[in-house]
Amino acid sequence: MAEGCVLPVGPTLHMILAEYGELFFGRGLPAFLLVIFLTAWIISRNRILERQMIGLNRKSLLAEVLESLAAGSLGGFLGTLIFIFLGISVDLTSSAIAALWAIVVILIMIDLRFACVSYAGGIVALLHLLIGWPDVNVAGLMAMVAVLHGVEAMLIMFSGGRGAIPVYLKNPENEKLIGGFTLHKIWPIAAVIIMGQRSAGPGLLAAPGWWPLIKSDSVPVPGNALTYMMLPLMVVLAYSDLTITMRPGTKARRSGGLLALYSALLLALSILAGKTAFFAYLAAIFGTLGHEWVLAVSRRFETERQPIYTSNPDGLEVMDVIDGSPAAKMGIVSGDLITGINGCQVRTKQDLADVLTQKPLLLRVSFRCKGGEERHGEYSGSITYFGIVPVPGPCDQVFVEIRRGGLLRKLVDLLRDMRDTRNMRDMRDAKDAGPGRPGAKGEDNCPSGEK
Repeated sequence: MAEGCVLPVGPTLHMILAEYGELFFGRGLPAFLLVIFLTAWIISRNRILERQMIGLNRKSLLAEVLESLAAGSLGGFLGTLIFIFLGISVDLTSSAIAALWAIVVILIMIDLRFACVSYAGGIVALLHLLIGWPDVNVAGLMAMVAVLHGVEAMLIMFSGGRGAIPVYLKNPENEKLIGGFTLHKIWPIAAVIIMGQRSAGPGLLAAPGWWPLIKSDSVPVPGNALTYMMLPLMVVLAYSDLTITMRPGTKARRSGGLLALYSALLLALSILAGKTAFFAYLAAIFGTLGHEWVLAVSRRFETERQPIYTSNPDGLEVMDVIDGSPAAKMGIVSGDLITGINGCQVRTKQDLADVLTQKPLLLRVSFRCKGGEERHGEYSGSITYFGIVPVPGPCDQVFVEIRRGGLLRKLVDLLRDMRDTRNMRDMRDAKDAGPGRPGAKGEDNCPSGEK
């Protein structure tokens, strides 16, 4: 390819599409199918919580997987354009790949949030800088981390708040129940990267002039120019968040904005790392600590503000509305306050249930919008459900407990839960057996209030 100011668009896109063809229909098909299966499995687990909280799944599993695949494909193609046209050489040797996977496995044993490539990438980069192993291009590795997080930031800002699941939580300050939203998204990302090659051959892309910004560490065979080959990359990007102080869309935009800032700073450090060893250390350290900074700022957004999904004595506040439900058709949205239905005051979920159990054929609902405007809505016809998730009231007792930790912690929790379940079953069997029966040792087996 002749030297010039930019890569020739037509031939370059043709080579990119050829690599995508290999990924989807050729040698990369097993990896692609594995990632799709993983995506579907994670989405199906999130759907369990959704059914528990709102009683149904708003979309089919197939629709959610296809939506995730479509968004991930767009994000992956954007990442590919950055990798190729900006020129980011990612020299991933077999030792580097093995080290990345080994570190990821160790980290997720400690805490699942460490599964992010920023942690493993930063550790691998520091290992290379300090002891020379594994063999990896630090600038290229950290730039890959930056670009992938830039893609993730874009996906979070545009779609991270969709499908948020309402949950009830305990307020750590006073142990009262409050409402919140969990945000869970996963995107399969198919991208194309470039790697330096020591000799020319089929499918290789010769480097023109200034390109690439981050060059390969490979040393060409004497008599040959350093060239670059395109290779497909299949990864999974996941986003998990929780908010009790803002709307899901607002939370996603703020989180995505912070991640975009992290991505831009890390990319700048990575480009400088390709020129100066000092910046290689900075990029490796910032890759890990910068990601922790993003999480810390996001948590501070929550801790420094008051929860907004709390009970209101003036009515029944709406956390979420099911699309297509009677409530949605009347124009009720999240944040509205229902004050009356069919002339009856509504202050609690029980008040709402009392009206609906009468199976009225016409509903006249009075509600107050977030801006304070009083509005009215009507719905006629058979009503099987109203279609809202209200904020928790003083009589609610069921809540979601957020447990943090890695796979080891989850295994310990599982074993403890199994032990507690077995002990409770043994106690129940002993009580049912009664005095003088097999398994009973006398009345002292029963609590004093049950004798």
